[in-house]
Order: sequence, then C-alpha cells, then structure tokens
Amino acid sequence: MALQSIPNSNSVQQGEIYVLYLPSILIAIKAHKWPGAYYTLEIVNGFMTMDTIHGGDGKRPPGRGRKVQFEEAFLGVPYKKSTVDKAYVTFKKYQSSLLLRHYLDMGAHTNATWAKFDRATKVRL
Repeated sequence: MALQSIPNSNSVQQGEIYVLYLPSILIAIKAHKWPGAYYTLEIVNGFMTMDTIHGGDGKRPPGRGRKVQFEEAFLGVPYKKSTVDKAYVTFKKYQSSLLLRHYLDMGAHTNATWAKFDRATKVRL
C-alpha cells in the first residue's frame, strides 16, 4: 500500500495504516484491532490504569465515566461500550488467576495476545 502525503493534516487513517505527520517526519504505525490483537499485558495495564482513574472506591469522579477512563488508558483506540465491557468483565473475573499470570509472564510474545487469553478462559477441561 502506498502512503501519500496529505497537506494540512496531522494524522489520518489509510486502510489499516495510521499515518502521523510531523514536521519533516512521517511515522506509519499498523493499527491493531482492540482488544484481540493487543498483548494481554497491554490490556491489563490499560484496565489497571482505568481502575486508578476510577479512584478505587467504586464511584467514578464527576466527568470520569468509563469512556473517559478508556480514552485516557488506551490512547487512539475507539471506544465501543459492549467490547470494552466484555473485556473488562473477563479481566476482573480472572484478575488473580494463574491463567492470567501465565499470559502476563509471556509479555510481548505472539502467543500472549488478549484473543488467545480470552479463548483460553472459555476452554473447559
């Protein structure tokens, strides 16, 4: 896919490539599909950030709804309530599990994506 310069624009999406234009610099980053293509570590860090923004007392501070929290924790990722809620429930359910610890310990490995972790939570032994 050829990337073309677009005048008077700071960033644009071209297909699955996000292009950021800075003076004299062009940065192209392949977009990841959230949450499946992200590493489990990234998702957990983001949800922990959301919980920190949350305040930890079960009440959201004024102006700090889940959408605002999500946008601060996952910069540039579009907020989709049902997808975020589903992933967050999975995170909370498995937060202190050995399964989640296993995926976190793998770090940024190709087998440590959220999609693979999510699939593993659904396997019945």
